[in-house]
Amino acid sequence: MRSTHLRGQRRLSILFGFFCGVVACFLLDPNQGRRRRRLLADRGLAQARRGWRRVNRFQRYIASQLYGLRQKAIHEPPWTEVAEAFRGGARDLETAVHHRSADLT
Repeated sequence: MRSTHLRGQRRLSILFGFFCGVVACFLLDPNQGRRRRRLLADRGLAQARRGWRRVNRFQRYIASQLYGLRQKAIHEPPWTEVAEAFRGGARDLETAVHHRSADLT
């Protein structure tokens, strides 16, 4: 059992070494290597820029959602509907409380 595990690891390390050699030959080629390295660097930086913009966009989205929740909590207190319904009677109070609980879920 142990020898098959070691054989598998050995094969993986040989494949990894082969892959690293192919990549090194591809990037260090005297004819096209410089162009390929620049292309790789440009694409990597572009991906990093796009990722950073995506993170910033998501941050702005979350901030705006929290701001909206804060404004809603400040300007639309939930007890106003219940207080108005309480003046109207028990049936209106029951309806307002049920309506408000449906909004919260």
